Amino acid sequence: MYFAGRRLSPAEDYADEVIFRAVTKVSEGEEVEDLRKYVFGIAKFVCLEAFKKPTTVSIDHSGAIDDGSGEDAVGYLVPQQLIEAPHDIEETPDDVNCLRRCLDELPDGKRDLLVAFYRIKGTDKTHIEQRKTLANENGMSPGTLYTNICRLRKKVAACVENCLGEKDGDGM
Repeated sequence: MYFAGRRLSPAEDYADEVIFRAVTKVSEGEEVEDLRKYVFGIAKFVCLEAFKKPTTVSIDHSGAIDDGSGEDAVGYLVPQQLIEAPHDIEETPDDVNCLRRCLDELPDGKRDLLVAFYRIKGTDKTHIEQRKTLANENGMSPGTLYTNICRLRKKVAACVENCLGEKDGDGM
């Protein structure tokens, strides 16, 4: 329940890891006063490790999960509605024009912040540091930056959706 409550899956595997670590330490002669507190302490560290290093998997076109073992993972399928094939999404000139129009409707500072945020590329620590720098340059914490970007993205998305809806309505 400890791991399921923290949305770590499969929770049983994490619980097994905790038990393995506890048994190993105790069998090596570790002195434990309160076993319950000791095990929950180990669980806390396992949880932190899991959040630091998330597991990624590959999903093929049919939705089957490839765990890297080379065997079929029978029963491990991603629901079809969660799979979005990139080749099915075409960017039209109307999409681009609506996006540009909606970005132009934002105040200059907010538009510049949104564009600067998405210009930062990378998958390692450098992009995190660059986003922290961007936040500091704009007088906010990284958390506030992410909140502002999320709000701006939702605002632009709603604007683009309305714009495209207007264009579809004109064509009918």
